[in-house]
Amino acid sequence: MANHDPNDRPAPPAPGASPALDGAAAIVGLVERLATAQGRDDLAGELGDLRTSLAVAPVEVLIVGGPGQGKSSLVNALVGAPVCAVGPGGVTTATTTVRWGDEYGATIWREPTGTGPAQPEAAPYGQAVGLTTASTNPANRWRLRDVELCVPSPLLERGLTLIDTPPVQQLWSPSVSRVISAMGRVAAVVLVTSAGAPLTAGELDLARLAAAACPRVIVAVNGTGTYPAWAAIVEQDELLLERRGVPAEVVPLDAAPYWNDRGGLAPGPDPGMGRLASALATGAVLDREQSRISSAVTEAFWAADRLRLRLWAEQALLGDDDAIGSAAATVAGAADHAAALASPGAAWLTQLHDAAGQLRRDLRWDLEAEHRKLVELAITLPTVPDDPSRAVFHRRLADAIAHLQRMRKLSLRALAKAVAETMREEAATLSGALPQMPDAHALGLPRLDRLPAPAAGALRRLPLRERPTTSGGAGSIAPELHAWLDVAFDLVQRENDDGLDATVTDLERRCSGRARELHRSLVEVHAAVLAVHGADPQHVWDRRQALDTELEQLATVEFQLDRR
Repeated sequence: MANHDPNDRPAPPAPGASPALDGAAAIVGLVERLATAQGRDDLAGELGDLRTSLAVAPVEVLIVGGPGQGKSSLVNALVGAPVCAVGPGGVTTATTTVRWGDEYGATIWREPTGTGPAQPEAAPYGQAVGLTTASTNPANRWRLRDVELCVPSPLLERGLTLIDTPPVQQLWSPSVSRVISAMGRVAAVVLVTSAGAPLTAGELDLARLAAAACPRVIVAVNGTGTYPAWAAIVEQDELLLERRGVPAEVVPLDAAPYWNDRGGLAPGPDPGMGRLASALATGAVLDREQSRISSAVTEAFWAADRLRLRLWAEQALLGDDDAIGSAAATVAGAADHAAALASPGAAWLTQLHDAAGQLRRDLRWDLEAEHRKLVELAITLPTVPDDPSRAVFHRRLADAIAHLQRMRKLSLRALAKAVAETMREEAATLSGALPQMPDAHALGLPRLDRLPAPAAGALRRLPLRERPTTSGGAGSIAPELHAWLDVAFDLVQRENDDGLDATVTDLERRCSGRARELHRSLVEVHAAVLAVHGADPQHVWDRRQALDTELEQLATVEFQLDRR
């Protein structure tokens, strides 16, 4: 293959560059300055924290698949650097996380020996790459939880983080359960499979689980340059995925790293590799960025409405002493009602905790029901480990876990939506406190049905599941089938509990924060209304001019937010 012109290789980008996030941060900063100008240091502080958070953050993508499918070669080709060892003895035995860095570097994370968290250790780049292979670290005898590599690759500039995982030899095992659990915490899952044969039953089960847990699944069919009949294999794979109900994008490619005199060219000339790189860079990364921007814009809109509320009230009543007394009494009553929204006796808070308790019981009941069905199925299977009929059990197990994951997400969204509706109903009477109170965003709680986004570093933070001891009374169930059931359903139970706890905490924080801020704003409106009582004509004129200027600035903010 001919080399490209060395001058065609792009220069390494500046770290942390994202025009979309920078633009959102600028808008939040404008509202922050307006809050400071109005003496709202508390609101300005919250907006300042929000603006700071709008920096490039890791967008994690799991690379999974069986042995010998070319996962490590695919990662090398994507980033244009030798980040994963390949060839004889290059089988991955420890997770490798590849992220942006302005220079090559490495950090090693070992499995903790006690109950504490994993601790990082700096290591030379070349040595760290070698520690992830079977020749140097057979069966992961060094107990490495993760090897983190920093690479100055353009693909990673906006936060894309690739996580190369050890081969999936057996779907239901303690080590693989960590990977399955991490699927619900990443932006995308890439399943690497061979272009020489259709997807196996185990790969289909893995894809099924990934699609139930993750918003984006890509099946990379590797080997278009090696297998002449790859197009027919791709067609079979698409049909198999459709039959299993897996909404995955299938990308045929040849994961061969491409090098010239100056180093790697990412992702190389292969059109499939270019398509995959584009799907990750413009799909997974931009999706996560837009989600973060939407959340930030919602908060900025809310803050702008709070600032506008006092200005509109003051502007409407300035110079009208007859209306001030009535307005002050109305606003004082509304402020008391807003304070009640943040109290422990608020209806939305009672509903949240009651519904969360019932949902926890329902999820546990569903889990036990699915477990009973699979135990009954396992009893009918022969005890021979390699019997083909066990594929039915594996498929049913994957379908059950996918079903439980999907039901959990739908239930949590329904819980969030119901709580938000109750809060809106409780706050509805506040909209009549002042005719000038904005109602488009002031009382709304937009996107409360969106579940809290998990933090990055998902795989590293998940503990390694120890294989549970097979409980007594298993009857004729083969020990390994019973162990798989224990591992799988222990995983789902933990996911149910963690997801429910995170959602309840997030909802309580956001709703309580809205109620407290609304109370603070109404108190300020009350003070502003009383302050303009009996003002002299010159003060009224000057204050009107100042209010017009501030409202014009807020209108500019609203225009920019609407464009988002």
